[in-house]
Amino acid sequence: GVSLLRVPDETESDGNITRSILVAQRIGGIKHPRYFPKREHADMVPLGQSRFFALNGALRIGEQVDAATNSNSIMVSQMKKSPLSKDEETPPADLVDGNAAFLSTYEAEGGTVPPYGEELLHRGLAGPNLEILQEEVNFSYSNGDLA
Repeated sequence: GVSLLRVPDETESDGNITRSILVAQRIGGIKHPRYFPKREHADMVPLGQSRFFALNGALRIGEQVDAATNSNSIMVSQMKKSPLSKDEETPPADLVDGNAAFLSTYEAEGGTVPPYGEELLHRGLAGPNLEILQEEVNFSYSNGDLA
């Protein structure tokens, strides 16, 4: 999952207004990061680019970027917002149709998601760097991050 934060509009020298959002995603697992992005990330992440952050919020630079592919990192991107044309739908019809076809097949084959199934998948994808300390509704990890 991802977390979004709208960045205040900026007026360019030519008078055009640039609208953008910050998009944060965990490198490990499938859940959205709870405490990212932050407003100050807009000053650290140029429009159209991404930066990696440690879970404590520190920007990863130099050799740390190589380590950013581990599950203890958050990637924050700043993306330009563009309005949809009047004839575009959100979500796009082909995405809705594809999801409906998947669910239809999944249910026809007797597929179910067990309780905490999403959490188990998240933990499985989080990688070996995180050790689960507490198994409750909110999971916490050895690095202090909450699931």
